[in-house]
Amino acid sequence: MLARAGVGRLTLIDHDVVRPGNRIRHLAGADWFGRPKVDAVKAIVDARATGSVVNVCQMRVRTPGDATDLLNMADLVIDA
Repeated sequence: MLARAGVGRLTLIDHDVVRPGNRIRHLAGADWFGRPKVDAVKAIVDARATGSVVNVCQMRVRTPGDATDLLNMADLVIDA
């Protein structure tokens, strides 16, 4: 939705992979099972030619320092 709304640059951060149990919440098909969620979302956004540039990082935010680094590099952080 952010890409469709015209957000020009997105950075997706998630440590998880697409699994049958979490696929229901995503547009990624069964061919994405076992692959990083961030890669699946990037592929979907790129395929829709929204004009957004999508960067991905497969990681888990584990420390306050990790969170601080994210806040310092972005204009907006959404935990969804």
